[in-house]
Amino acid sequence: IEGAKALYGSSRLGWERIEPIAESFAAFDRSIDARVDDFSGEEDPEFTGFHRIEMGLFKYNTTKGYEGFAQKLMEDLQGLKVCVVALEIEPRDMVRGAAELIEEVAQGKITGEEDRYSRMDFWSFKANVEGSEKIVELLRPMLQRVNPAILQEIDQGFTAVNQMLAKYTLPGGGFMTYDKLTPQDKQRLQANLAQLAENLA
Repeated sequence: IEGAKALYGSSRLGWERIEPIAESFAAFDRSIDARVDDFSGEEDPEFTGFHRIEMGLFKYNTTKGYEGFAQKLMEDLQGLKVCVVALEIEPRDMVRGAAELIEEVAQGKITGEEDRYSRMDFWSFKANVEGSEKIVELLRPMLQRVNPAILQEIDQGFTAVNQMLAKYTLPGGGFMTYDKLTPQDKQRLQANLAQLAENLA
């Protein structure tokens, strides 16, 4: 159990990095990453994925009865890998997805509602930012040509957000738990994320 808890934050990085294009595989998005709020309750068999396992580990301190959910998550992630290879994604959809995801972080995830049991929200934030940064990087030559001023503002926005997140990293790697975020830093982080989302939009 303790080993699984220690790995939970890093296990979600790959998923959280590709979240800007999650609407391209909506069925997997629901089965892999939906929260308990989207279902009738904790015992709803449709409530699967990362957050079902997170609940078992961090709220109930157990893996008993969660073996099937772990197996389904692995199957879904393997299915997602196959799906992603065949995806054709328009640049405009990538950019829109990045803007909407950063806005979601600023408006919803900042409350701590996503990783509510583990308090590993900083891992998700960082991966969401990295995924959005990657999209900007892919489109950088075009942005530089069309609107270098907004590109500069976007770069500054990413720098500001990353500097805030860096304050909560641990010396050996990883992040502090989300309850360590001070009210002042939370306010600044939310403002930085909101500005970044606006510029991406």
